[in-house]
Amino acid sequence: MSRFQQDTVYDRQKLHKDAAADGLKPGTAYAGIVQVGDELCIFWNPFKKFYANKWIEEPREFIYSGEGSTGPMGYTWGNRALIEAEDIDRPVTVFYKMERTGADWKCLGGFHVVEHSPGVSIDGSGTPRPDMRFRLVTLSGSSKSSLPNVAPLPAPKLPNEDALWSAVEKGLQKNGAERKRGLSRSKDKRQSDPMKTLYVLRRAIDFGGVCESCLLPQAGSTMKAIHTSRPITS
Repeated sequence: MSRFQQDTVYDRQKLHKDAAADGLKPGTAYAGIVQVGDELCIFWNPFKKFYANKWIEEPREFIYSGEGSTGPMGYTWGNRALIEAEDIDRPVTVFYKMERTGADWKCLGGFHVVEHSPGVSIDGSGTPRPDMRFRLVTLSGSSKSSLPNVAPLPAPKLPNEDALWSAVEKGLQKNGAERKRGLSRSKDKRQSDPMKTLYVLRRAIDFGGVCESCLLPQAGSTMKAIHTSRPITS
């Protein structure tokens, strides 16, 4: 049973100190994904500009960005903990910051990590990088009280082709020119490198949804094949 009550507002500094006083693992007061006592917790600050963090259906279902402000996101620290929670269906306790300043966080209760998937975003240094997004759904009853009304972020502009190609080449060099597996660890999924996927989509957008070789429109919502002067595999 959770030590935290749904719809209760907690002082985050005190929350960690209380766990330590009870002889439990207190966790750090600055991480977004952290173990507090026996519970894996997400602390979602809507006032910080994380593009991937967004409600699908408030307050039942949302997308949460993985950890890592610069460089590719990987299977480390909080990201690994959320993936393991998905694998074993371990509940995650979610807190939502109520004001831009201060330490008041509302407990939204327990959530399932339903899935994780790769994406591409601009990191803190302004560089395109593969990221990771987690989808979470409430365990049972949704939070009843209101949450701060924070305007959603606009989608970032897609990097240009040169920036995307440079990021792909850096990824190949880092991986010894070998194909990089996607960010899903699920045994029934195999996903492409998201940087390469975004590069191909960028080419499709630039060419108006037609094949670069024959200039004919392609069937379906995405192009079945895109021929480029730079060979690229997904």
